[in-house]
Amino acid sequence: MPRFGPFYLACLSLFCLPHLGGCVATLPEPLVTVKPQDTFHWKHGRRVMTTSAGPLTISAAFERSTPATSEWLIRIQNQGHEAITINPSQFRYHTVNKAEQAEVVFAISPADAIEELDRQLSLRNANYSNEQQTRQNLLLINVALAVLNDDPVLEEVRYQQSAMEHDRHHHHQRVSSLEVQRAVLANETLRRTDLDPGEQIYGRVFFPRVCFHGPTKLTVPLGPHEATFLLEQAVEEVPRPEPKVSRPRARVKRVPRHKKRRVRHSDCYKRSRAHLTAASPD
Repeated sequence: MPRFGPFYLACLSLFCLPHLGGCVATLPEPLVTVKPQDTFHWKHGRRVMTTSAGPLTISAAFERSTPATSEWLIRIQNQGHEAITINPSQFRYHTVNKAEQAEVVFAISPADAIEELDRQLSLRNANYSNEQQTRQNLLLINVALAVLNDDPVLEEVRYQQSAMEHDRHHHHQRVSSLEVQRAVLANETLRRTDLDPGEQIYGRVFFPRVCFHGPTKLTVPLGPHEATFLLEQAVEEVPRPEPKVSRPRARVKRVPRHKKRRVRHSDCYKRSRAHLTAASPD
């Protein structure tokens, strides 16, 4: 058996350490908050900004930030006499640095996101059907071999059944999660539509997350009109939790049973009689 020196083992550990994801601690994501620079009013715990662009009234509120996206709630009301086409994929989020160089990100298109989820669902269902069919064929082969060999213990059959049940549970969980995401995109997001006079539309808009500290701007183009919201974005680093230090427990000295003093009933009776006799006035 070959022997490896300490230097070789140290080099091997340094090479393998970046590839061991389970051994590397994951740092917490920074906290991104957005506050309006102009006037706003509170509604359901959110800072709601409202502005006008021609016959349109637009309200926007920052909802939350995830490791991948920033979520906004936007309401648009048409008080004019003509229909306006709403295309959320044209909404822009600007970040401006000290050199006045704007960095622009566009809103995520709900139609493209729904199409990608449908593609993932179709691919996952096809892979699951193929895996289940393969396991079913292996199960039938193992049953036939067990019958031919008169094997009373079908360990391989039980393993295949357990693996099929585990795959079925995992598949249903993943599909349910994708279905929930698709329902949110289909029912709660702001999608392309024609806003008729006197109507209003309300929904969620997702932007790619940008970790930028400083002034930002949200631009909502609506046909020939355009609404702008001035914002201030802050990025706060979440402190890494300190590792728990396990303190050694204090050792309790146990007294052997043969060294414990046994208290007899007669001793207790004698003490109580002596106490009563001493307390008696006679």
